[in-house]
Amino acid sequence: MANAGVVSFTLHSLDNLGSNPERQVVAAVSLGWHHPPLHTFGGTISDILKSKSRPSVMDESTESIVLRREDMLRRRLSGNQDLDDGTAESKQFDATFEFLCFQPSSTNLVIKVYEIYRRGPVKNLGIRQKVMIGHSSFPLIDVVGSPESDGTGGGRDKSFPLLGHPSAKARVCVEWRGLGIPEARESKKGQRHRW
Repeated sequence: MANAGVVSFTLHSLDNLGSNPERQVVAAVSLGWHHPPLHTFGGTISDILKSKSRPSVMDESTESIVLRREDMLRRRLSGNQDLDDGTAESKQFDATFEFLCFQPSSTNLVIKVYEIYRRGPVKNLGIRQKVMIGHSSFPLIDVVGSPESDGTGGGRDKSFPLLGHPSAKARVCVEWRGLGIPEARESKKGQRHRW
């Protein structure tokens, strides 16, 4: 318990995706390949798959999709396909979540990246499908290093290649803050003291 701490995981962006801008990109972070996600960036996958209709009110995310579609149509009509503003090349998240970790030396982090799209003859009425487009796995101790004397570690941006994708990378920042919980002391009779 002495090496317990809080891990702050920040996913800044997924770079060089080259995905279709009409498809939604979601990244799930878990502690193992078969473990449920600790956090999902871009919305929870089950909620996205269950939604059957488009939002009736135009919020910021819907507005950005409409603007991207209009921009793509403008490029096609102008005949200039070389313009690239990065909408399909990278996905920005800049979001953080935290979790409690008791064994930093044996903890692995897994990032799975999915594209979510509608399948069917009519795009807006089709069934939503998810396809994994890349994944990455790395030991927590490799990212945060050895915790410093004050119980902190990590805090630098690192890029990890997404396996299963020819060029994509996940840019993350992982920080460690030790809790400094003392271990239970044994009494003279061999019984542990309760705090």
